[in-house]
Amino acid sequence: MDNDIIKLVRKFNVITVMYSGGIVIWAASIELYLQSIGYTIAAIMLFNSFFWIFSTLSEIPAGVISDTFGRKKAMLISCILRGFGLGLLFIPSHQLWILLLSGLLTAVSESFNSGTMSAWVIDKVKSIDEKYDIENIFSKNSLFLTSTSMVVGFVGGRILGVKNLSYPLIAGIVLFIITILYISLFFKDNSHKKPHNQEMRLFGRFVTSFKEGYAFLRSDKLFFSLCISFLPLILLIVAPSNQWQLYFGNEYGGVKITAYIWVGMGLFGIIGSRIPQLLARVIKNKLSSLQLLLLLNMCAIILCVVITNVYLSVLLFLMHVSFTTADAIIRAGLLHNTIPAENTNRNTLISFFYTIESCMTAVVIIVIGVLTTLINLGTIWIMFALIATIISLPSLRKLNGKIETEGF
Repeated sequence: MDNDIIKLVRKFNVITVMYSGGIVIWAASIELYLQSIGYTIAAIMLFNSFFWIFSTLSEIPAGVISDTFGRKKAMLISCILRGFGLGLLFIPSHQLWILLLSGLLTAVSESFNSGTMSAWVIDKVKSIDEKYDIENIFSKNSLFLTSTSMVVGFVGGRILGVKNLSYPLIAGIVLFIITILYISLFFKDNSHKKPHNQEMRLFGRFVTSFKEGYAFLRSDKLFFSLCISFLPLILLIVAPSNQWQLYFGNEYGGVKITAYIWVGMGLFGIIGSRIPQLLARVIKNKLSSLQLLLLLNMCAIILCVVITNVYLSVLLFLMHVSFTTADAIIRAGLLHNTIPAENTNRNTLISFFYTIESCMTAVVIIVIGVLTTLINLGTIWIMFALIATIISLPSLRKLNGKIETEGF
């Protein structure tokens, strides 16, 4: 059985790494490319907001479709939409509707990807060994993904992008084509629901799966409480994750420093992927671990802004990256552990959380965009870090008893 689990996890890691590589290779230079073909900064910011809005709208439908028709079809749809969305950016025009259509396809693509492969591997592993430590899967996968992000992102931004800003996008499309071929040839999946007596119609399957997922969300108070309690962290991470290039570029030396921060984010992301295992040795309750990470994260952000020494400021920001990575791994493990192994709507349920998260992220981005016209970036970082901590700590403490009762 252990050998079967190893094969499943290996396939999970290969697909997620290839998919991530297709995104990361152009992520470090996409805004420069859009500017080079005629889009304004305002249009690019609208593109980002458009992405989150349609991520919110498409998250639950994508999750239901994945549960109904299978993870393989969902991943193939995701890769095709992502590649086509990138291809639109090669149209020799800077009309806004093309950029927004690309954002729409990218958002829908991300919705089909989010949670799909993790739901697949957990369903498979749980069917072999229900007590298998799934947090270990996420931790190692995070290690692979951050390593890929660090190397591929640097290659895309500092090597391909320097030669031609369109090269990273071309490389991304090629990687998605390779991923499509790998999934088509080597990814076997029987997670979709088979009709018992007669062929069900598309809408009927969709509605049935949605209703089952929603019923569980309403009946399982622990899962719902976890979803709500995890949301305030968005207030802490959205501003730094979307503005770090602007903040450090304007404060400490432009593009030169941001390229090396990108590499540092990968390295500290790797460190962060190991933190959950280290914390588990000394802190039994995972909610207590989240509270500690939240406090450390808040301190790192505040000190990053307050300290004027460039090296210390960057170091503290990178520590924030580590704490955020560790936090995300623990939260994902808690959400998945709350869902029974026999539940066939795992991806739908996780998509409920991602929908709420995307909706809140879109709102926060809009608020931050307005605030940047009134106050500086550093002040916004500190303000949101404090608000997130004040809201999150009480709710996490309240959930401690429930988590202990469930044995997580």
